[in-house]
Amino acid sequence: MIIYPAQHKIIGENELSPGDIQLAYIDANNIQKEYKVINVNHKSSVERLESVYPYEGFDRPDPYLFDKNKNLVSVAPDMMRTESGYAFFPAEAVEFSPELFDFRVSVKKHFFYESNRPVDIKVGVIEKDRVYAESLIKIFGDAYRKNLITSNFKVNSGDIKIESLTNLSIEECDLVFIESNNTKTYWDSEEIIDFNEILDDHTNIWLCIGDSNALGVAESYYEFSNDFTLIGNTIYGENRFKDIKLDSCINENEIQKAFPDFEYIENVYLYDVPVAILHKKDKGFLFVSHKSAVLNAEKNYKLIYEILNYVYTQGYSRTKWISGWITDHPVDYIPRRESIFGRNHEQYLIDELLGSRLHDGDTVTIVNIKIVQDDKVSLKGIGTSNEIFFEKIGGEKDPEKSTGQRSYYTTRRTVILYTENAVNRLETPLKFSIKATSKGDYIHIDEFKSTSLETNITEKTVLRIPDTFATYCIVLKENIFTIKRLDHLNESDGYVILVFELRKKSSIKSHDVRVPGGGLPEKSEGNYNLFDIGHVKGRPYRRGGTMVIELPKRLQEFESYIRNAVERHIVSGEHYILVYKEQEA
Repeated sequence: MIIYPAQHKIIGENELSPGDIQLAYIDANNIQKEYKVINVNHKSSVERLESVYPYEGFDRPDPYLFDKNKNLVSVAPDMMRTESGYAFFPAEAVEFSPELFDFRVSVKKHFFYESNRPVDIKVGVIEKDRVYAESLIKIFGDAYRKNLITSNFKVNSGDIKIESLTNLSIEECDLVFIESNNTKTYWDSEEIIDFNEILDDHTNIWLCIGDSNALGVAESYYEFSNDFTLIGNTIYGENRFKDIKLDSCINENEIQKAFPDFEYIENVYLYDVPVAILHKKDKGFLFVSHKSAVLNAEKNYKLIYEILNYVYTQGYSRTKWISGWITDHPVDYIPRRESIFGRNHEQYLIDELLGSRLHDGDTVTIVNIKIVQDDKVSLKGIGTSNEIFFEKIGGEKDPEKSTGQRSYYTTRRTVILYTENAVNRLETPLKFSIKATSKGDYIHIDEFKSTSLETNITEKTVLRIPDTFATYCIVLKENIFTIKRLDHLNESDGYVILVFELRKKSSIKSHDVRVPGGGLPEKSEGNYNLFDIGHVKGRPYRRGGTMVIELPKRLQEFESYIRNAVERHIVSGEHYILVYKEQEA
């Protein structure tokens, strides 16, 4: 078999010369149209149907609201005038006031000290003069700058004024220092200290005793070292405190006799006791020391801050007074919540009621829940995650819901029974497509409904796009879509909901100039496997290549088999010629 390779060279030229055979020409200025969406000014990408709740506000008396089948409904009879506009109140609704109550929760803390935890202890002083306050303010107000304690630990929010210690009420304090010559009265007066009344507010007490005999220790004969060791973790990372300036320490047996109603906390110190710690269950702590422990605050600051940390991590805390509401039956919805609420009062979690005071690993034990209106509301129980449940036990009976009605707690602190999904806000997405036809290009916009845009277009809109290359916008006004050029737009034309651009797109296009079927003599039978490529003599060229296959003459009788074999392997478009020759001897 002999294959004759082509001797032609295909090149690109800007102009034709005599003898050139033109195969194709390239159009580098082919202009096409292209559309690009620039902006869709509609907030809803999916359809949203949301029930309108009673007392929900609107700017106009006839807003675009829809039923559950997305049909526009008239709500003008259900709209009431308010100071800021209009509010929806369905005519068939029933409104009533739930029972109101106030409560406060007290807890026992079980925290761990962390150097990155913000701590703010409220401390007050009750004394005859201001000597205790003057000593303490030196280690409280600017403690961090004096390198006495880490920056996260503050007393009275870091206030440097002495009045921050003397002007706080007992109820506001986490810890109050009380001057007493003995263990019973204020300083040298005859006024009895009511420890229980103070501890009822979960205010811890540091009792500063002036008479060592009251501590069960006589200064003259009891010897002790000014070197104390705490058992357990401390905020300073050390357990042994040297050079504590203290005139007298504690006789544990005598202190327990002085306060028989308190539990004495043991195993706080390894040897001598500078400050006794006593606990009144579910109330608070009483700390007892000689007055010198506080009057020498600058020397004893580590000891004082350890006691403050004990108050913070192991003391009691309580919430502010919380005002709530309660109903006979669970309420379905509350403001700013789309899912079913399903409770007869708000959700009360201890973690949330205590705010930022809880960190990971902290635990609290509820010790008391005080309810002011305890004749109408009582504690039902404590659920998982320290959730508090109340129940209504008195007051007026609430109206019953009818079939199909839902209950909704309003921002006016009332409950409304009404038919759900009778009136809804509706936002449908803007769906559109651009279609090119022989008569021009058109934009097709599906039906469109929107409460926010006050629109109810129930049929498809078709708009002709001008042929001019420019930026266009679809404008919505009075339930009608129109198309405008962006550079010709006026504010009065309406709301621009869609912006798109019709722009030119250049491309390179190749045109084949070969004519199939030409280039043969006039008497020849037509052969559309050949091309007339424009030569003046009409030279015939095949679409593909041509090959000549020479075979021995003796194989000619098997030509049909040979052709089948060649056609299975030949490249598409190729033409082949079989030539049989006698073999030379």
